[in-house]
Amino acid sequence: MKKSFKIDGMTCEGCVQKVQDTFSEIEGVQTVKVSLKDATADIEANNDITMQQLQDAIDAKGGNYEVSEG
Repeated sequence: MKKSFKIDGMTCEGCVQKVQDTFSEIEGVQTVKVSLKDATADIEANNDITMQQLQDAIDAKGGNYEVSEG
């Protein structure tokens, strides 16, 4: 299952890496592609990943990013 989400608050490649690493750790996530230019994260997972799961993962890592439906 592929989904795209909007990620607000990323300002540099370090942010991109943090978001990508955080989302990659979520159970069921197979691939993550994060774009600073588009402020998006494209996620492929073997189960239904919700916006809230992504936001909770970011919050747990101390990130100041907002996840919304893309």
